[in-house]
Amino acid sequence: MMFTEVASLPFRKIYSVDFEYCGADGEIPKIVCMVIEDLRSGEISRYWRNDLCKMKTPPFETGEDVAIVSYFAPAEMQSMLALCWAINVSVIDLFAEFRCQTNGDPNVGRKSLVSALQFYGLEQFIPEEKDSMRDLILSGGPLSETQRSAILDYCQQDVIALGPLLDAMLRHAP
Repeated sequence: MMFTEVASLPFRKIYSVDFEYCGADGEIPKIVCMVIEDLRSGEISRYWRNDLCKMKTPPFETGEDVAIVSYFAPAEMQSMLALCWAINVSVIDLFAEFRCQTNGDPNVGRKSLVSALQFYGLEQFIPEEKDSMRDLILSGGPLSETQRSAILDYCQQDVIALGPLLDAMLRHAP
């Protein structure tokens, strides 16, 4: 699904990316999974930890004409570095953009992905089980196949929300 505003961005490829990981603050994250959506084609790819750890390069194209979109990019960059991947892409951090667009607005409390989705009227993209899934991920496992599938589904929900959020933010950009 292509978004009107996203289509105007000057990149050959644009991917929304989200990792799930666990570990203590300040430590190298233990990667749990990653989901990617190609925002130009709508193709979604899902990867579990064992597959990601075998990869020498990211499972998406890279280069100066490629952008990745995330919400709080330091987490995604830290995850890619933990996997020893070179990060040769432009980065669009919707957390930073949301902060820029809403700083000083007394109606905006938290700066979370959920808050950003609510602010732009995109509540349909907010997963109901966000807290319970986060707790499951942070538990570190072991995880059943059912739990792994649920975590990938949860991660995919965040990825799918990034395209509409980017589009809405571009429409409201000064």
